Amino acid sequence: MCDRAVVRLAGKMKNTLKQHWKEIMVWLGILVVIFGIYAYYHWYVPYWDLKHGFVVVGGFDCPSDHPIKAHLGSMIYHLPGDPYYNRTSASNGDCFDTAQDAVKQGFRAILR
Repeated sequence: MCDRAVVRLAGKMKNTLKQHWKEIMVWLGILVVIFGIYAYYHWYVPYWDLKHGFVVVGGFDCPSDHPIKAHLGSMIYHLPGDPYYNRTSASNGDCFDTAQDAVKQGFRAILR
């Protein structure tokens, strides 16, 4: 008798899913849209600057007496005014006073 109840319940669930699959898909689509809006405003918009493109928000910047940012991953240094200067965070790199100091440490300038 227990097996019949399980089979009957499974049949009812299957019929319910068949009857309501359109509603389920609509609600699933609404959830996807809500998550997409959240992701856009949470991850994309805070890093967008119309003048410079993508920028690092809240990253570590070099002090004014050592303004040259160097990135350890790419071994490239960025001078103030370079196109990628505002995008580069020195948190995983180093700061230099002159370009010659950066070259001595093995960094190179960006390709223009």
